[in-house]
Amino acid sequence: MKNFFIITIAIAALHLTGCKKNNYYDDSGTTNGKFNGTTMDYLKSKPEYFSSIVNIIRVAGLENALQNEQVTFFAPADSSVNYLFRYVNDRLRELGKTPITSIDQVAPRLWTKYMSRYVFNFKKQLKDFPQVDFANLTTFSGQIYPAVNGTYMNIGAVYESAFLGGTDGTPRTEIPYAGYRYLTISYLSSQYNPKDFATWRMARVASVNVETNNGYVHVLRYATHYFGFDESEFAEDIAFNNY
Repeated sequence: MKNFFIITIAIAALHLTGCKKNNYYDDSGTTNGKFNGTTMDYLKSKPEYFSSIVNIIRVAGLENALQNEQVTFFAPADSSVNYLFRYVNDRLRELGKTPITSIDQVAPRLWTKYMSRYVFNFKKQLKDFPQVDFANLTTFSGQIYPAVNGTYMNIGAVYESAFLGGTDGTPRTEIPYAGYRYLTISYLSSQYNPKDFATWRMARVASVNVETNNGYVHVLRYATHYFGFDESEFAEDIAFNNY
């Protein structure tokens, strides 16, 4: 099982390789990439990004789903696990508890709980998701989907504005919703009040539409995401429910 220090080394590699101009990992939007293999095969083929994630998928008992079932997977990078461990360990020290240093110190059922939030039993690419506008959720609210463990998540495509003029002395004109598009996925931390935007924990997708033999992979923006979406909830689980 991966040691925390091995995770840290992997993260260093992630940040080094993340600087390259790469269609899959440089916030490049739609890739329309076709990978000749399953979703699990794809993750295994990118150990510099997903080695710890692959191990967590195995511990969580989700390998079969990503290998054999039709799924859409919103892939967090190893860095998200590193960020989570740092936060959790700070909280554990505050509580006078022993920090965690490896994946196998976390109960498998907890890995299942949090990893399941990224897996959906359908095959959808960017164009298949409805629009979400976080400044106008009444009109464009995305859509709520159950993840494989039944947790409700909001998924939506953000349509940015396009602009004309402004560079040659002409007035700059904004055209709403005509620009760049990207996916977001949000954990609805209040499952009893899922439309309360204040309770959403949103993650932005950096690269979409990596098509595998059994679904799509949408890679999350690794620099801004804690694994599991809610680091405080995870920390409380580790402190009081890690058995």
